[in-house]
Amino acid sequence: MIAHVSLATVYFVGSLATGYLALRAWHRDSSVGKELAWFALCVAQWSFFYGLESLSRSPEYRELWSQFAYIGTYGSVVFILRFSIRWLRPRLAGAWMALLWIVPAFMVIAAFTNPVHRLVWTEVRPTSVDFVYEYLRGPLFWVGTVYAYLLIAAATVLVVIGVVRRTGIYRKQALLVLCGIAVAIGGNLAYVSGALGAFPLDATPLALAVSAVFLVTGISRARLLELVSTARHRVVDVMPDGLMVLDEEFRVVDWNPAALRLWHIDRPVLTGVPIADLVPGWDTAVPASPPDSFVGTLEQGADDMVCHHIDVELCRLVGRNSASRSWIVLFHDSTELRATERSLQEANVRLEALNRELARQAVHDSLTGLYNRSYLDEALPRELSQARRLQESAGASVGLLILDVDHFKQINDLHGHAIGDRVLMHVAALVRAQVRAGDIPCRYGGDELVVVMPGATPGESVRVGRRICESMAASPFRDGQADVNVTVSLGVAVYPTDATDATDLLRQADRALYVAKDRGRNRVVGAEGV
Repeated sequence: MIAHVSLATVYFVGSLATGYLALRAWHRDSSVGKELAWFALCVAQWSFFYGLESLSRSPEYRELWSQFAYIGTYGSVVFILRFSIRWLRPRLAGAWMALLWIVPAFMVIAAFTNPVHRLVWTEVRPTSVDFVYEYLRGPLFWVGTVYAYLLIAAATVLVVIGVVRRTGIYRKQALLVLCGIAVAIGGNLAYVSGALGAFPLDATPLALAVSAVFLVTGISRARLLELVSTARHRVVDVMPDGLMVLDEEFRVVDWNPAALRLWHIDRPVLTGVPIADLVPGWDTAVPASPPDSFVGTLEQGADDMVCHHIDVELCRLVGRNSASRSWIVLFHDSTELRATERSLQEANVRLEALNRELARQAVHDSLTGLYNRSYLDEALPRELSQARRLQESAGASVGLLILDVDHFKQINDLHGHAIGDRVLMHVAALVRAQVRAGDIPCRYGGDELVVVMPGATPGESVRVGRRICESMAASPFRDGQADVNVTVSLGVAVYPTDATDATDLLRQADRALYVAKDRGRNRVVGAEGV
């Protein structure tokens, strides 16, 4: 009787252990956690009814409890495969997984109807050991066993692939699950193969209870249901930026392949290695006690031409226990981006200079460098409008000079147009030197120049014109190819004395210019004296 109770106690303890796992997993808000919870619940049910079976002294009751245990038996193998799929290959999950229940449903029905057909167990009989009964297996037993092993094999393959392909804590997760499956398989094989000899009891639920220890460890220590490795495989492992997970002491816990490539790390195991030993310049770029969110740059290289810029972003992760802290680190090689930005900045500088030159050319004469006719057509009405507004309060005037190079056609005929162009440039430079600050010298057309003089009175306008005439007469054109004595004739008109609009002002100044030519050239004539 003591042996019966002891064996039943072991089964009941196993049921409690897996029940605890089911409770832990169920509170994880994920489909992966729910599959694991159902798996553990099935194992707990299986162990519980095996415990009842161990306390029974009649074959009939033993067979009855075994029939109920079949629900947990086949439920556990289905859910371990469903758990592995959702955890490691969620893309494979779908409605098709409902088909996995066809054979288990058939086997449970066959077990409950076994007294009629005897195809699952042909007989349940006592053995030479007082508390152990032997189940003589029928053909359907082996059908169910083969199916169960196929599901377990599929789950094992998925987990083995997870062990091979994952790194860091994710490999630890997969190893813990693999150990749990291996223990369960070992216990079942010992029962099916008869390796227990004189004790042909089914150790599978006990082995699964041990498996529960590995899975609980995975949940508690390796954060099995907090860090979903499939998402990591599909996102983290293939992301182009480097990623590392560090503990509170800045030691490496996990990493992705991009981080290894970025820092040229070829060592197989990084777990526990201080990040400063792996990343050059870490201590310089990252404070010893960084804030919860930190962004910096690691520069690798001696100068800007060969320097590599690695942007570093740290973010503190706080676990369920606020005292448990870790760091996630992202590395992004921004060298090409910075080179592109530098090229764009240089291009923008060149473009701005070109725009300024185009804007200058749009309002300047290409030969003389003075403002062109288009700018004059805009500036003269503007200055007259400004003077008109000021005149209402304090009075204002605008002087206008028109000058013409004397005998310019003869200069072109005698010396050629190239010399004529240089003479015009010479005249423009002298005009620019003699006008006042704020005056607007323009090329009006041909050899005619115009100067708009905001605020100039008639007397001041004539004085500026005389300075220009005197400067021209005193500065002959000399360039080694021709010596030309240059003089100019000027006409002066002033707003509002001589005209009140731009067109009339130009007409009055032009009229005065022709009077100056008629009077012998090289002189200034004002419109008021015409």
